Amino acid sequence: MIRLMEFQANPFLGLLGLATDSFAAVQKGLANDILEGIEKTLSVPVIEMELGGSRLVGALMAANSNGALVSYIAEEEELKPLKEYVNVTIIEDRYNAAGNNILVNDWGALIHPKISKKWAKKIEDGLGVVVERDTVADIPTVGSAGSVSNEGGLCHPEADDEELKYLEDLFKVPFRRGTANYGSGFVGACMIVNSKGALLGNRSTNIEISRVEDAFSLL
Repeated sequence: MIRLMEFQANPFLGLLGLATDSFAAVQKGLANDILEGIEKTLSVPVIEMELGGSRLVGALMAANSNGALVSYIAEEEELKPLKEYVNVTIIEDRYNAAGNNILVNDWGALIHPKISKKWAKKIEDGLGVVVERDTVADIPTVGSAGSVSNEGGLCHPEADDEELKYLEDLFKVPFRRGTANYGSGFVGACMIVNSKGALLGNRSTNIEISRVEDAFSLL
């Protein structure tokens, strides 16, 4: 299932939330009908939260079924509802906006190439997957340049064939190129996806919706 949405007039949903096959986490303050739509589309319970007082939950956190990585600006009280679902690792590296800098599913993770080797190892342990450092279409903020579930992935349209094959080998799912929100190549910032559904920014065109359906096997 795919549903078009905006969160308080913002169509860049991937900055404001994320989803795994176990839970979704989104900014606080959304209307009840929006929260119900999220839960119905993704078929998982929804956590409303902030990180360091910020609504940018999707930009500051990355997660899979094994663990969640959050920026060091997060406060302990904010993390309590998240810890009911998953183990949490605090990222203290300079590049700590985990959602922007980490692309992950249950089989692999791609991280910003300037994240230190020390923190790459901690990320690997926290997520329980193989971690590699690289770019997508020469973009180091790989979490914003791509989106991946356990069924498929979508990445920036300027990624070449070699990169597509690399992503497929790392994440063990098929990848497609595409855009969202009427032409944005930063697809990770535009959507919240798991194996069961996708929330897509409401500026997205019918062609973009079709590409998302194909990429994540949501037909």
